[in-house]
Amino acid sequence: MVKKVNCLLGMEGNIQKKKNKKISYANSGENNWNFGKETSKETKEKLSKKLKGKNNPACRKIICTTTKKIFNYIREGANFYNIKYSSNITTCCKGRINYCGRHPITGELWAWKYIEDLTQEEYIKYDIENKLKELELSDKDISFLL
Repeated sequence: MVKKVNCLLGMEGNIQKKKNKKISYANSGENNWNFGKETSKETKEKLSKKLKGKNNPACRKIICTTTKKIFNYIREGANFYNIKYSSNITTCCKGRINYCGRHPITGELWAWKYIEDLTQEEYIKYDIENKLKELELSDKDISFLL
């Protein structure tokens, strides 16, 4: 009985694959709704600007726990401290390495964390709420200049 059920389930899987293949073939080439259409340069630029920096829905606020400075996104922190590879900050935030970057004069190592990964004690220790308010205010000040 079990073997028959497995056989039937296997056949259903093959049927579904065949259906998906037919649908894929039916919507490919000239039948595709986007066939022959090109996205204008203006539209590409608008989309690019809309999703860059802190407007990117995937960006996460980070903190350099050594200097207690908060950044809207990783590239901003990397640029501020002249860190060549921002991916190292990501690796540090994920806990795979302990530090990323070094102070050029004192040689102090910089540790990084995502804001949402901070414990309640760290949140209070680094005075996150006040720093986030300051960060939002500074962003508004910059937007007037643009």
